[in-house]
Amino acid sequence: MSEKEAQVYDLTTISKGVDYLKDGYIDYAKEVITNRALVDIYDGLKPVNRRILATLHNDKVTKSYMKSARIAGNVLALHPHGDASVYAAMVLMTQKNGSLAFPLIDGSGNFGGVFKDDPPAASRYTEAKLHSNTDEYFEDMNGINMIPNFDSTMNEPEVLPVKFPAVLVNSTSGIAVGFSSNIPSFNFVDVCNLVKEYIKDGQCHTVIEPDFVTGGYYIRNEKELMKLMKAGTGKIKLRARTIIDGKRILVTDVPYGKTVQKLVKQINALNTTAIRNAYDRDDFGKSTLLTIDCSSKNRVDEVLYTVLKDTDMQYSYSADITVVQDGMPKRLGVWSIIEEWVKWRREVLTKEYQFQYDALKESLREAEAFMNVVNAYEKRMELVRIIADSGRAEGKKYIKENWTREEVPEDLIDFCAGRSLPSYHDGGKFAGIAATGEAQLKTIASDIDNVDKIISAQMDALINKYGNVMKRRTEITTKDYNFIEDSTATAKVVDDSYCVYEFKKGFLRKLRVVTGDKDAEYVIEGKSNDTLIAFDNRGRLLRVYCQDLPLSGTDIGTYLPTYFGLKESDDYKITWIGRMLGQELVLLYKDGNVGFVDTSEWMNNNRNVKVLQKGISVTSAPMLGAVLQELPEMLYVTDEDGNLAWCDTSEIKHKDRTAKTRVFDLKRNTPLDGYLPIEFTTGMTLVNNYGEFRGRLKELKNLEDFRGDANDFIDMM
Repeated sequence: MSEKEAQVYDLTTISKGVDYLKDGYIDYAKEVITNRALVDIYDGLKPVNRRILATLHNDKVTKSYMKSARIAGNVLALHPHGDASVYAAMVLMTQKNGSLAFPLIDGSGNFGGVFKDDPPAASRYTEAKLHSNTDEYFEDMNGINMIPNFDSTMNEPEVLPVKFPAVLVNSTSGIAVGFSSNIPSFNFVDVCNLVKEYIKDGQCHTVIEPDFVTGGYYIRNEKELMKLMKAGTGKIKLRARTIIDGKRILVTDVPYGKTVQKLVKQINALNTTAIRNAYDRDDFGKSTLLTIDCSSKNRVDEVLYTVLKDTDMQYSYSADITVVQDGMPKRLGVWSIIEEWVKWRREVLTKEYQFQYDALKESLREAEAFMNVVNAYEKRMELVRIIADSGRAEGKKYIKENWTREEVPEDLIDFCAGRSLPSYHDGGKFAGIAATGEAQLKTIASDIDNVDKIISAQMDALINKYGNVMKRRTEITTKDYNFIEDSTATAKVVDDSYCVYEFKKGFLRKLRVVTGDKDAEYVIEGKSNDTLIAFDNRGRLLRVYCQDLPLSGTDIGTYLPTYFGLKESDDYKITWIGRMLGQELVLLYKDGNVGFVDTSEWMNNNRNVKVLQKGISVTSAPMLGAVLQELPEMLYVTDEDGNLAWCDTSEIKHKDRTAKTRVFDLKRNTPLDGYLPIEFTTGMTLVNNYGEFRGRLKELKNLEDFRGDANDFIDMM
């Protein structure tokens, strides 16, 4: 062979090799896109997730746990990519891992966690079973297609007939060849309501906000939301949830996709003297995930500003809703996802009900033929004798000769002859089928014609079933911070995380949840940085900066008289406490007077104690123990003798500052001991202490002459 010929031969070989590699790479890309990396639009599952669920369902692993290693091995009959990849997918599907809003596997053992980088235990140490949530995935199996597995030895579901758009409820991500997907999760109830909206109106128009299993804050951006609804892409800004506790910042929620270890590393790497240390806080099941120790109380705002600006405590999640639909990758907006899913769900239910209809129709045909045999008494008895003496073959001949083909069709002769002898006495189950079959067929036919109503009804049922456990986790806010360079000196970040304040016997507790303490005098829901306003029976207005209060654990809280530096006496009492919102307050006194105070001019004052009323005797006219933030239409009061009185608040003359207006002329000068504001837009219902209905009063004139015993009434709304 000449050198020239060799060159030609080599080029030909290379060309063939390039074509081979090209074709092979395309096949590989298709496989990765459709069968590995991206979720299906209809059931929201990657093939490995679907195969895990299908294997557990087929093996009936629903009541008792099975070793994860055994499950992974069984799944390999459908998923030929190794048990390691199967177990890794299983981990993310478990309730204990916490990565899914709607978990699909109930795990026992250490499955790691979405908040931390701690790896799960090996598959030989953990156990799992199907979560009860998967009841919504397997009910309509006759409505989906079954396809051969990779070696054609068994069948597997093409998709699972899930009852809701799971692709929008459970967040997922995946990287394929030329495609990537980053699908945010949305609130379960919002998604179900969006399905109902599409069925009702033929289109979607409601904007739904992301809701991640990790909680935290979502900073709402209308423009990005609309892109997400229409195009399937957009930026979702997420922020950690924090609480300021003295010189510490407690992080209770981290943004989705971020771990505590990563955030700790980022925070400790910041070049600032304001931060002493950041560490993973294991508080034995309590809400705090990590703690940031600041150098001083005065630098807490600076630290919070810095960590939000320079770490992933606040970041933008890049959403990209790319899914597989009918074997092809597509990028779709939320509204398009809903539309396509509803169309598919209609097909699934129609196919499911058609299967039920055809199966019942065939069962009815068999039952009617068999009952024709049973109801012919003399011939039936002879048939029983022939089958008992001579066998089934002779019985078939007897049926063929003694019943017409309309009574017993040719293809059902063997069926009728093959029944057990006792069933010939009354027909057994076939009697019931023959009696009710026609009515059942009509019901199924009606279902086929009304699949939209059924889908809407299923959405309502799902909301009722899961609505309480699938409440919104990520709080929506419009509050954002515009970070600027070199602004730490004047940086001010407001900690607006949710808190509860309980006041009891002079002690104020700052909590994360309501304790349900029945002895608490006041329970105030607000923010961690709220300012509270209080009144005492000395005629003083008191202010509490809640940012200064530590979170209470098992302690009784902060004693407010000590907090204010007040001298106490035996009769000293804080009569009312609530949030300071910077508006005018209406004060009600026990002597029947009403006063006014504008707190807006005092919001940023440095004084924590302010005297409002001079010359008012503590014993004769203390505060009633109520502060109305705005006047209602009517105001009802009771005195200590049990009398009930009312006034039309429009007649109250407003006076500046703390001057008082006489509103109630009390008989026998009995002090007031309670009040009730009433809006007359819906009327008022009076009920006595025996639960008897005393009348519904809708018009003001009906009450002009009313005087009664307040002790007779336990409910006035």
